[in-house]
Amino acid sequence: MLPGTLQQPRPPFYIAANGARGMYLAAHFGQGWVTLGRSPDENESCFDVVGSQMDRLNRTLAEAGRDSHEMERVLLDGFSSERPLDSLSQFVDWAGRFQEIGITELVVHWPEPNSLFESDMGVFELIATEGLGQL
Repeated sequence: MLPGTLQQPRPPFYIAANGARGMYLAAHFGQGWVTLGRSPDENESCFDVVGSQMDRLNRTLAEAGRDSHEMERVLLDGFSSERPLDSLSQFVDWAGRFQEIGITELVVHWPEPNSLFESDMGVFELIATEGLGQL
């Protein structure tokens, strides 16, 4: 940690936060906010969770006197029941829905066989080469 970041400007500071205190810190000090989109209620979709989190974040940013458009919003996927890496069309639909509510970055896990992150490498490569162009 010493001598600290030498890069100027410094790398952006992103904060993963779902609760009130974390969102406060993100709104006051962060350049980005990260969520997993998880809920203790297994019946609540990741999309609904992120939508309500985005509403709370926007309110917290407004209370902090910040423009809500100046903060990056990142969804780290892989921990919900949704399977956006099953096909190109499924990914485009999934990513487009989150883009519409304000998610600016999506992080997906590299396909790892025999794990929670297992998916077809051919589909993953198709998404990587053609998916973003369809959003």
